[in-house]
Amino acid sequence: MPVAQFEALVELIEHDPAINPGGGRPAAPAWFQLAVGLFRLGRKKPVVVDIARTFEISVGSVENYTENIVCAIIWCLSQEMVWPQPQDQTLSTCAGLGFADTVGHMDGTHITLEHAPSLNQRDYYNCKK
Repeated sequence: MPVAQFEALVELIEHDPAINPGGGRPAAPAWFQLAVGLFRLGRKKPVVVDIARTFEISVGSVENYTENIVCAIIWCLSQEMVWPQPQDQTLSTCAGLGFADTVGHMDGTHITLEHAPSLNQRDYYNCKK
């Protein structure tokens, strides 16, 4: 993650109650909690003990910081991502295809899964290129 994006994310979450709950001991800085949480979420095998050793913190802190940043980011998303108001909705023109009253639709681009489930793979995995 570029430094500018990291700093922007810190600014978004640093005043969230999940990051700075108040009371008791002062919380770790938002940038540190975010660094630990993103480090954990970005690893293929996030062994909490190894992460705790890397950052010289307790296993519980790794878990708490990860939970804190996820909660803060979800809260930020809920403020930014909202269902469109009726006056902003553009109803789909696909009513004749069985998609009446939809708000937008995909253009045929498919997202392929890295690992398809073994049962009914075609229902979950699409090789369209």
